[in-house]
Amino acid sequence: MHWSFRLRHLFVACFWMGMPVQVCAEQPNEAELSQDAWHFEVSKAIALELADTPSWSLSAPYLREMSPKTQDWNLLLLLAKVELQHGEIQKAETVIQRALRENPDNPRIYAMAGNIAADAGKYDEAIQYMKHALDLQPKSAAYMQTLARIYFACKDWNQAIALYERALSKVSPTSEMYVRLATAYENVNELAKAEFYLKANLDIHPTRALALMPLERFYQRHADIYPGRAAEITAERNQLQKRDGDTRELRALQKSSK
Repeated sequence: MHWSFRLRHLFVACFWMGMPVQVCAEQPNEAELSQDAWHFEVSKAIALELADTPSWSLSAPYLREMSPKTQDWNLLLLLAKVELQHGEIQKAETVIQRALRENPDNPRIYAMAGNIAADAGKYDEAIQYMKHALDLQPKSAAYMQTLARIYFACKDWNQAIALYERALSKVSPTSEMYVRLATAYENVNELAKAEFYLKANLDIHPTRALALMPLERFYQRHADIYPGRAAEITAERNQLQKRDGDTRELRALQKSSK
């Protein structure tokens, strides 16, 4: 049996990354395809497997090799993402612009273009891309949050508020959403709403002591309106942190006594 370099590489990748054996076994029969087509399919299989692992950066050479030979927007989107993770913003922009030309009605590509532009500090461009993504998929809470983050970075507080509030009507809240909403409301001098979201964050944050910190700082900044509240929060946070420290010491003692 003839084993090409790519096939050997695929089996080595399966073994090294602990990939399922069927990933190797399900590859196309080399005899059924032209050599170039078979190599493309093998490269694709390796890239897709690696992209989903901690060794995602190893997928880049395969994706770069395939990109001139494919019109598969999923592969182009993945390559743009990998280039962005590598810090290769210009390369990511080149890939995503090609994907947009070939797929002008795909919201996921516009969303990736928005992320790339935002990473490059091109916020006006990023906003336009994300608006287009939302026009194509208006119910997407993920796109609302991405656009809200861009407006937040631009300190366009009212736009950020509107989008985070829309997203909250569609998905469960996160600490990021609550804290950013609070920050935005504070910056437009709606202190009651800012306080509301910082308090709401206490109910969903996994570590109450950490969740108390933004509320504590809020009260410190507005001590004239909320006299004494910062001191109360500081005392509670210190007590929680002390209790957490005592728990860590107890665990360490139990481990050492075994």
